[in-house]
Amino acid sequence: MILVINGHPGCGKTTLATALTSEIQKKSNCLLIHTDIIKVVLRQLGVQGLSGLSCLSTAAQKSKIMAPFLHKQISKAQKDGYHLIIEGTLALGLNVSDIGYNIEIHVPPEVRTCRQSQKPLSTQKSLSQNYSFEIYEHLIRKYRPSDTIIIDGTKDLDLLIHELSRLFDTTINNS
Repeated sequence: MILVINGHPGCGKTTLATALTSEIQKKSNCLLIHTDIIKVVLRQLGVQGLSGLSCLSTAAQKSKIMAPFLHKQISKAQKDGYHLIIEGTLALGLNVSDIGYNIEIHVPPEVRTCRQSQKPLSTQKSLSQNYSFEIYEHLIRKYRPSDTIIIDGTKDLDLLIHELSRLFDTTINNS
């Protein structure tokens, strides 16, 4: 199974994806891909168009550059029998409905702002100068797969993990 987790900076994508991967690994093979890490690796390899924050007005263009690399990882995970969780703003528009689930996390502005304040100072500065909730929200809505599951990121993390791990249970039990 493939799971894509998307949402605004500070909504809890990384926290949820990391905890969910850990839970799934107790039962089956599961890998986690952070799109920001792939972005950095691709930049170092000379791929153009991936500089700066991933949640700006250029997110759709950056996501198009990223998509072929993510699809290769999806194919490899399926071939090798792994579950795969992909999280990050550069998973924008990545539709895995035929092989998994698209998840979008929502949190109120005050929660997002509080969580953003816990990011590294360089990220905080860049977010405060360049990020627009409205612009990125427009992009999320425009590229959101129609059957995306919207979840409340303010729920208890253990409860979210329990709810989302059930998506994997059928696949794990049939392996």
